[in-house]
Amino acid sequence: MFRARIFGAVAATSAFCWIGAYAAASPDVGPDGGAYVLSPEDTIVVRVPVAEEFALEKNPYRIDNDGYVNLPIVGRWRAAGLNAKGLETQLTDRLKSYYLHPQVSVSIAELHTAPVSILGAVNSPGLQRMTGRETIVEGLSRAGGLRNDAGHTVTVTRRIEYGRLPLNGAKDDTTGKFSVVDLSLAPILSGERPEENIALQPHDVVTVSRARMIYVLGDVTRTGAFVLNDKEGISALKALALAGGLVRNAAPASARILRMDPGMALRRDIPVNLPRIMKNKAPDIALQPEDILFIPGDLTKKIASRTIEAAIGIGSSVAVFRVGN
Repeated sequence: MFRARIFGAVAATSAFCWIGAYAAASPDVGPDGGAYVLSPEDTIVVRVPVAEEFALEKNPYRIDNDGYVNLPIVGRWRAAGLNAKGLETQLTDRLKSYYLHPQVSVSIAELHTAPVSILGAVNSPGLQRMTGRETIVEGLSRAGGLRNDAGHTVTVTRRIEYGRLPLNGAKDDTTGKFSVVDLSLAPILSGERPEENIALQPHDVVTVSRARMIYVLGDVTRTGAFVLNDKEGISALKALALAGGLVRNAAPASARILRMDPGMALRRDIPVNLPRIMKNKAPDIALQPEDILFIPGDLTKKIASRTIEAAIGIGSSVAVFRVGN
């Protein structure tokens, strides 16, 4: 019954040439240069000017929970997982069975909020509901921003059904079901690499790494955790300086480093005589990530290592300080 409309389609081709221009300038392209991938509960507008069945008053069409949309002529069609241009291409090929040169335009009428997990060293980790084409930076903002102990990298994991991550270094995981990439946070946040601030897709997982840290506890001016940067380490004396120095009644000659060696259940206790180091009578000691430098007082020389670690585990008044950039 639709073959009779073929000649009408030919005549209408020039009249609706604006559709191609509209699609080229479509706002459905994300800031990363990729296109938004349609998801269940999105609504779309489908225009086929030569087909009465696609009259504008019947638009928009809702994508159901299974990812399909019911359209005139073509029937139930899979839309989720495609971007607007991809759906246009598929519908155009399908409608060629009924029209000589079908002109199909697909645009997004309304975006359904998409679940994205923002995890790791952010202030409000968990599931976030994203709308539109929100980027990594916008997702981090939704999660309350970075914590003081945030590291230098962010990992983005995406389901293959939503397309592979459009970034250099992105790889499929061992299951072949996910695309994964590790990115440096600083150039994304500073705008140095805007191309890496990609638009997030439904079910993306964004994980901010936790920084490497050392801890200074005991009789010092400012107890806390100090973030190590990538360029330089921290020695015992520098850690003491970062902590504001000793307080009255401190016993620096009885200081010690508690270090967790690989494969060990308990930390190793390393004696540190800070006064000898200060007088250049003993070498300074480089601290390793997760080391605890403990400076006892005269009355706390025999405090147990487990008690020190418990203070960190509970998080009792242990502030986090960032060292360097």
